[in-house]
Amino acid sequence: MKIGTVSQVWRYPVKSMSGERVSKIMLDALGAVGDRCWTMLEKENGDIAWGKSAPKLMNLSARYVAEPPEVRVFGDMVPQVIVESPDGELYETRAEIDAAISAYVGRPLTIHPLEAPDNLDHYRWETPVDEAGIKRILGLRADEPMPDMSVSPPELLGMLSEFFAPPGSYNDMSALHIVTTSAMEHMSRKTGEHFDVRRFRRDFVIDTDTTKDGIPEFDWIGARLKVGDVLLGVDAKTVRCSMPARGQALNGLMQSAGVAKGLAKMTGRFFGISLSVVSEGVINEGDAVELLK
Repeated sequence: MKIGTVSQVWRYPVKSMSGERVSKIMLDALGAVGDRCWTMLEKENGDIAWGKSAPKLMNLSARYVAEPPEVRVFGDMVPQVIVESPDGELYETRAEIDAAISAYVGRPLTIHPLEAPDNLDHYRWETPVDEAGIKRILGLRADEPMPDMSVSPPELLGMLSEFFAPPGSYNDMSALHIVTTSAMEHMSRKTGEHFDVRRFRRDFVIDTDTTKDGIPEFDWIGARLKVGDVLLGVDAKTVRCSMPARGQALNGLMQSAGVAKGLAKMTGRFFGISLSVVSEGVINEGDAVELLK
């Protein structure tokens, strides 16, 4: 059954920074090739620095100097990026990026390329994450309730208590994350806040019937999506941290407490869906999306 069309495809060269809209993207078992191939690390301990721990990163934008290869690469093979600051300054070398972002954020950070999945020490937290640590990652106060994490596979939660990302990628949890136009319109109508799609760091957007209330993708859990020639598994609702409510200076987005409150009140802090790649291939803007029960 056709449920919509791919209306936007995105990639994010540097984790937590604004990215690039593209016409197509290659998928492998770990997710979108060329997506989040760089991240910022804390120089002090090597832990990840992202929009949750360093919100100012979300005011920056990144793009590739040259088009990345269509296969996942690591280390020195990852193509160089240009980082743009809110005042329009461009930084191209790793030394320039380190110096500028460290000064902007206010502590020593370093940009680091994607490491191979067998380099487990690179991806491992300095200290394993407990419930209090998960709350810090999600941007919750100590007295706020935890989201219902039982919607996520137990093995995934176990992995994320040890590693800051699935080894071989800099994704937060799943291989892919998507939202629908129906969900965006529904939340905007119900909360009175503008739910801008750029707040949610999705890999692609599915254009669906926006005249109906509700979040249709929540009903797809456990099914599969056929997008062009690619097959995707719908694994879980995506738990949302504090990042969607943060400002994004280069996108003209201000910090919005209303977005965070709307998600907490209406969805229990879930929005969008997490996907796994069943069969690899290319997703194009304009591809039809079918729901396979």
